Amino acid sequence: MGYKSTLRTIDASLNKSIRENERENRRQLREDERLQKKMIKVQEKMEKILNALQDLYAKGKMTEDEYKQLQERQGDIKPTLIIFGKAPGVSLAKRYITGKIEKEEFEKIQNELLPSDLGEEEELILKIIGERQSEIQSFHDSCNSKEEKICQKCSKKGGFFSKIRPFRGKSLCSGCRSKIEDIHNFPGHSGVYFDVDAFEVVAEDSTQIPVRLKNEYF
Repeated sequence: MGYKSTLRTIDASLNKSIRENERENRRQLREDERLQKKMIKVQEKMEKILNALQDLYAKGKMTEDEYKQLQERQGDIKPTLIIFGKAPGVSLAKRYITGKIEKEEFEKIQNELLPSDLGEEEELILKIIGERQSEIQSFHDSCNSKEEKICQKCSKKGGFFSKIRPFRGKSLCSGCRSKIEDIHNFPGHSGVYFDVDAFEVVAEDSTQIPVRLKNEYF
């Protein structure tokens, strides 16, 4: 193969790679736009549900105290009910937010509308995170009082090759630092319905868990 022929082959290969990358970028852009539109529609339906309560209050059909009590039900209405329950899910949410049904009946009907294993997967994720939170708390509770050059967890003495270093408010050896760091660093989760990004777990119950419904369900 001659010099010029080799150059043409390289150019053709590069051009093909560029075209493939451009096609993939366009495909990803279309998918992102599609997902964004779907998410906007879900949000609009959520707003309509909340507006149903506001409209009743504006028309004087409930007292301010009743309105405030019903507002607290917003946290029980999740996007999954709108996405999987479709029109019946929206109708159920409106009945619940406006006080036409109570929580027990709402949850009963919701369970009938949603896939049976949807809640199970969500509970499993929360359980896994909760176990890590408990492990973190237990680790810190079991640490001893701080002493110079001694690991607060295992009482190992520090040396030239085994330094005792501060980590999250404790003085720990490398082994104990590695152990608690592994517990803090949740690697992520990919299930049937939900994805969870990797994130840092802390002991407090207020940890915001980055759970996302998989894109294909929008």
